[in-house]
Amino acid sequence: MKVRFYPRNIALWRGLFDFDILLTSKQCQDFHDRAELIEWLKSNGVRLDDVEYPLEFRAVDADDTVYKPRGITHAVVQWTLIGWIAEGIT
Repeated sequence: MKVRFYPRNIALWRGLFDFDILLTSKQCQDFHDRAELIEWLKSNGVRLDDVEYPLEFRAVDADDTVYKPRGITHAVVQWTLIGWIAEGIT
C-alpha cells in the first residue's frame, strides 16, 4: 500500500516540485509507507526534534474547503501545512 505525498508549502518544496502546472507526477512523490515518507521529509529539511511544532498527520474532513487533491486522507503539518498524503495508492 503506497503513500502519495502532495506538497503544499511552495517555499519549502521549490526546486523539488514543479508548481507551474496542475497536479501531475511532477507535483507528487510516491513512497512505500509513512516511514519512508518521514525519512524523505527529514532529508529535505523537515525537523522532527522541534517540540513546539511536531510533525503531525491530521485526518482531513471530507467537507474541508481548503484546496486539496482528490483522495487525500491526511494533512501533513508541522508549524504550517506542508502537504497532504493519500494512502492506499496501488
